[in-house]
This record gives sequence, structure tokens and C-alpha cells, in this order.
Amino acid sequence: MEILYDGVVWIESSQDISVRTASDLPVSFRSVVEQLVGRSVAPDEQVSIAVGPARLVRGLEERAAARHRLVAFLERRAAEIDDLPFEEAEKVIDEAVEFARHNHH
Repeated sequence: MEILYDGVVWIESSQDISVRTASDLPVSFRSVVEQLVGRSVAPDEQVSIAVGPARLVRGLEERAAARHRLVAFLERRAAEIDDLPFEEAEKVIDEAVEFARHNHH
């Protein structure tokens, strides 16, 4: 289950992901992101950070496979809302947050 709250997408209870537009990032943070990816980041690009339990991935092939699975997952998620107007997506997200707040066990 995914819930977006204050710009942070929460996936299940053990992992969280923050997604921001590069232009919304502080300059120092954006600089670090650019150093990590090895290129400039355009203002309209999204920057995602995932935090979760460490998983040991050995070898370049396993790392490439893990990256491929992550990219495929993110592309599927993005495609699901690609044709949804921004305002409608915000409304649905707000409703989901309210539902989760009032139905959390």
C-alpha cells in the first residue's frame, strides 16, 4: 500500500521513499545528487530517495538486475498515473491519506 504525505511516499511500514522535483531541492542537496549520478540534474527532473533495510547485493550482475527491477517498478507506477491530471492526483492522494489516518490499526 502506498500513501503520499507531505511529499513522502510511504510504501508498507518498513520502507519509505521521498520524491521531489529537482527545482524544489536546496542547492547543496542538488549538488550532492549530481555528484552521485555523475551528471547535472535538470530543474524539472524528479529525484527519488529510498530508505529501507540494507540488502546485500553481490556482484555487478546482481546490482544491475536489482537496478533493472527498481526502474521497471518505478516506470509501472508512473504509467499508472500518467494520464491523470495533477489536481485529480492530489485529490486522490489527500483522500487516501485521510482514509489511512482514520483506519490505521
